[in-house]
Amino acid sequence: MPARPLQDAFPVLSQYAYFNAGSCGPFPRATADAIAEEAALGARLGRGLPYYERLSALKGKARAAWARLLHAPETEIALTAGASDGIARTLALIDWKPGDEIVTSDEEHPGVLGPLGALVRREGVKVVIAPWNEVAAAVTPSTKLVVVSHVSWLRGRVADLPAIGAAGAPILLDAAQSAGAIPVDLEALRALGVVGYAAAGQKWTCGPVGTGALWVDDAWAPDRGIGVWPTYDNLENPADGLDAAAWRDGRRLDAPSLSCELLAGSVAALDVLETAGWDDLQTRAIARAAQLAETLRAAGLDVAERGPSTLVSWRSEDPAGTVLDAADQGVGIRGFPNQPWVRASVGGWSTDEHVQRLLSVVLAP
Repeated sequence: MPARPLQDAFPVLSQYAYFNAGSCGPFPRATADAIAEEAALGARLGRGLPYYERLSALKGKARAAWARLLHAPETEIALTAGASDGIARTLALIDWKPGDEIVTSDEEHPGVLGPLGALVRREGVKVVIAPWNEVAAAVTPSTKLVVVSHVSWLRGRVADLPAIGAAGAPILLDAAQSAGAIPVDLEALRALGVVGYAAAGQKWTCGPVGTGALWVDDAWAPDRGIGVWPTYDNLENPADGLDAAAWRDGRRLDAPSLSCELLAGSVAALDVLETAGWDDLQTRAIARAAQLAETLRAAGLDVAERGPSTLVSWRSEDPAGTVLDAADQGVGIRGFPNQPWVRASVGGWSTDEHVQRLLSVVLAP
């Protein structure tokens, strides 16, 4: 898809330099239309059997689209309500015992820390929080699982998965800032010891809030149960009553009651970006983010250490004021609670003109 049609696909980009995909990606027009169409069908025709037939078809399309993006078997993809949902579902696969050890980093999102804190309180699990660059060194023979972000939400650093994998413990990745943003090949990550990959649907894949995907390595988890109590959508033959068993593939980990409206919006967003070309989008975004970081650094700003990602963070004396001032000038960036950083999320839809608008705000005297 040429650059101009891609820009036209996102209405917000006509008036806004949008650098907030690390929170929520820009909404494609096709996504808004798909959601509205499903809602209108439900209002006009009711939500009987045809609704659930469309729901089943949309699940299949969403699962297939995520599998293509992540280079993973479609049968190993679950549809979730977001990255944090996927993290929690994977943690629930393990029969935790008091004293079991989890290693994580000091740059994790609350979506990771919340479930880990619950395990500490409910199961007596020990959580070791290591500096980002020392996660591999913190792994011991007692480590049952490493839970770490693929890309740090604070600084844009990329986890050293070869080193962490070589330490010997299975790895669960919070993929909120990598799925759709940087190239991901789960078959390759599987070889490094990654057993779970929890993606958000509302960020770099530009879908509705309440969507996401989870990959769990079947070689690691076939006999670990279903991770959550099975609901109707997780059962292979719901009519079997108490004898009904969960699917043996990724569907056993699906979030319950995903709607046609959400799934239609998700499928439409994934289609817009896949049509544009995931490789081109990601290559362009990573390069622009690196260039932005170098420009800010050359101008004297304290740019956070980062990796080959789409996130750029820099220190500000007044992060909240910087964000508000940028918004007043049509530039979307974000800060963090109790942190000195301001972050720009550079997407494949970001143009040179958008970057220049951002720089004119940030570097203004």
